Amino acid sequence: MSRILRLEFPTEIGRFIWQQGTLWAPSYYVGTAGNVSADVIKRYILECQRI
Repeated sequence: MSRILRLEFPTEIGRFIWQQGTLWAPSYYVGTAGNVSADVIKRYILECQRI
């Protein structure tokens, strides 16, 4: 998404680019998984890494 925005709006986006040349700040996501065991979550993560 960042690449598309930079190509489409280079002048407007330029002033928002971080010093490292990135548009987004490094971050992470935290959320809930509901009534699912830790084993199910671990398996899901492992499967996603294969893609």
